Amino acid sequence: MVAVVLSLGVAVSACQDPNASVQNAKDSTVKSTETAKKSVGVAVVDQAQLAIEISKKYIITDGHIDVPYRLESEFENVAEHTAHGDFDFPRAVAGGLDAPFMSIYIPASLEKTGGSKALADKLISMV
Repeated sequence: MVAVVLSLGVAVSACQDPNASVQNAKDSTVKSTETAKKSVGVAVVDQAQLAIEISKKYIITDGHIDVPYRLESEFENVAEHTAHGDFDFPRAVAGGLDAPFMSIYIPASLEKTGGSKALADKLISMV
């Protein structure tokens, strides 16, 4: 099940709608941008709009998504918004992520007990 959720997230994020969440990003900064313009008295660069334009122009990759290790201890459906961690599908789409790469994180503490390879193999099979 975890492998299906991860595979779905990777496959679908590559097919994102370039206009997805544009309005949400704009809405979240409208008030702060207007307040900044009034208090400073000069034109302020709309950072949210600039980020949206950059995300549409360039391919965005994340080469270090630790979702497999995170899901090993407790299942979370990363196809929906999650309360924990730095990655879930809705945030990836909203941020314009085009190419996520799942990392296989192994804690250094497992080196002493000899459990590194077993955990790595388990996490790789999830992906």
